[in-house]
Amino acid sequence: MDPFQHTQGCFFPRKEDPELLNEFQKQHFQVNHLHCFRLAVPKKGWFARPQRCTWTLLYFHGNGELASSTVLSHTHKSPVPSLATLFHFLSTFANCDVVLAEYSGYGGSTGSPSIPQVMEDANLVFQKVIESGRNAENVVVMGRSIGTVPVLSLLKRYPNIGGAILTSSTASPITFIAKQINRVPTEHSASFEDLVDYAATHYPCLDAIETLRNANQSILMIHTVDDQIFPFQSITNLYSRIHPTHATSQQTAVTSGTCYSQQECSCRLVVFESGGHNYIFEMNWAEYSRQVLEFVSRFHEKGVQFERYLECAR
Repeated sequence: MDPFQHTQGCFFPRKEDPELLNEFQKQHFQVNHLHCFRLAVPKKGWFARPQRCTWTLLYFHGNGELASSTVLSHTHKSPVPSLATLFHFLSTFANCDVVLAEYSGYGGSTGSPSIPQVMEDANLVFQKVIESGRNAENVVVMGRSIGTVPVLSLLKRYPNIGGAILTSSTASPITFIAKQINRVPTEHSASFEDLVDYAATHYPCLDAIETLRNANQSILMIHTVDDQIFPFQSITNLYSRIHPTHATSQQTAVTSGTCYSQQECSCRLVVFESGGHNYIFEMNWAEYSRQVLEFVSRFHEKGVQFERYLECAR
């Protein structure tokens, strides 16, 4: 029996507000049973996009969040830009088709989430992007918190993906999953050792060290020192093991972001002092955005002007 099929306890799904969804029907699209969103409104049919879109950012949200909440947050008046502000900027000024994936059991999607199901959900949405005519090399996958699990699965499954962004991510998916499965002992509980052994054979992507170390893609990791869910030290340990020749300094991260990387490294770690697990973007929106825009600039012929983003965000 697959112990990972009984990982519903890792997730906190919630449903959509029907009244709010009516405002964004044009940005909704259905991928099998998944109620996803995209920011570039199609002219006709599922994914018939304006000619200007040359690449795709595929985003996987965190636990307890919704794809629609990212879309809706752009409409709320706030003194601080949201992640949606960055996504809408990419969609409007960087030839980007932003796709917000949803998981089984979340929002308007049917079914029930589990680790294998969420990875299969990611594959369904990714395949739909490819079927629309997008080459994998022109797709950047981005995941926040639990959303880094589907990103790892796609990196393992499709080695020619254009790049990946991991923010507020777990350094050890196996450890996180084991804690959640065994939080309330049941007949499906399994020891940590058994989970590791099973994952090595059936879900090798959950070994974050090996998956990222062997990735062909450029990787951007973004984290905070005060993350209460996935501690900063675990991320620096992960990064050091991805690049064993690179000894991470003990320098304290600053508000503007401390970057740990080497010239030859394909993986970059950017660390912020504050923002915790859930407010990393809001507390550091300008530098966070600059790092992402710089990372994806190679997909846009003229690059992405950070100054123009600041004008739009404000």
